[in-house]
Amino acid sequence: MESLFKIGQRMGDDLSKKLDSSKAYCVASTAEDADFLTKGVIDGLKSTVKSVYLACFWNDRLSVNGNSVAPIYNKYLEEGCENSESLIVVSSEIADPCVVKTNITALLESIEPAEIIILAPFMNKDFKDNLEKEFPLKVSAIFDILNDAGVLYI
Repeated sequence: MESLFKIGQRMGDDLSKKLDSSKAYCVASTAEDADFLTKGVIDGLKSTVKSVYLACFWNDRLSVNGNSVAPIYNKYLEEGCENSESLIVVSSEIADPCVVKTNITALLESIEPAEIIILAPFMNKDFKDNLEKEFPLKVSAIFDILNDAGVLYI
């Protein structure tokens, strides 16, 4: 688990160099990634940006008519998330856009981010195209899917 924390911290440190230090950021993840990977990302960001807020989701994974869905059965939104100017979505591994799509959609009900940054040390090589297809152009145009910090494609 310490390895995941260190990976998250490195991703947060690398990302912080690209962020506007005067902005507030909402970092979103699933509960499985919150304690180590996401904590590392947040620790890497905290000293360089105005504010960092956590949004944590508990998702179920179901197959409905051959399609993956990830309904949210619990969530935690830290007070201040709604004031975030940017959204950072963290996941340890992204094979398909199902969970990420569900969680971004839920957050778009309360946040109007200028950008949506997606961080994952492992992701399917088709993830970006598949995720962009799930959203209208107005939303997909603000995606920044980072794959320049040692992301391994699966």
